[in-house]
Amino acid sequence: MEVMSPSDAGGVLVGNAPVSSAGMTLCHCRATASDGTVRVMKMLDALLNLVLVVSVTVFLAYVGLRYFDHGLFTVLPASVVEFFTSHAALGWVALGLVIATMIAKVPVGRAMTRAADGRRS
Repeated sequence: MEVMSPSDAGGVLVGNAPVSSAGMTLCHCRATASDGTVRVMKMLDALLNLVLVVSVTVFLAYVGLRYFDHGLFTVLPASVVEFFTSHAALGWVALGLVIATMIAKVPVGRAMTRAADGRRS
């Protein structure tokens, strides 16, 4: 790695940290990797939120139709409702996805918190 002066690097040298030819200190490289991890974790959390919303919607539609005779399946077109009612196991799959998504959100949230805490210090 070539060590340059702060003026050559176009940035501010923090402490005695060496500056690479790209103008990044080693601390900055670690922060960039951490930012990438946080970005991936945020996208994964958003995907888990989407799966959770769809699964809860489908499960509650089954519950509403079965026990209360109202809900989402009473307002959708008959062809859509027929598909879901002919495949009743989809309600249990939706419930399983709700549970799995809630379990998966715990470590993702912890990883996001750890990465954010590491970025602050």
